[in-house]
Amino acid sequence: MKYKYKEIKTLGLEEIKIKEDDIKKEIFNLRIQKSIGSLENPKRLNILKKQIAWIKTSLNERNRGVK
Repeated sequence: MKYKYKEIKTLGLEEIKIKEDDIKKEIFNLRIQKSIGSLENPKRLNILKKQIAWIKTSLNERNRGVK
């Protein structure tokens, strides 16, 4: 599932952490598929990595009090 940064910023803290865990699990599965050679969409890994970065940025902004 693809999330945009604006959507991530509007989510609650628990929802963000759940989504982060889901994305990390999906990245893990895609890396295994890549190592086996059965990865159908290699661009999906880059998209998921970007989403993790957005999640971490959003969490850091919340911790610092930036809106």
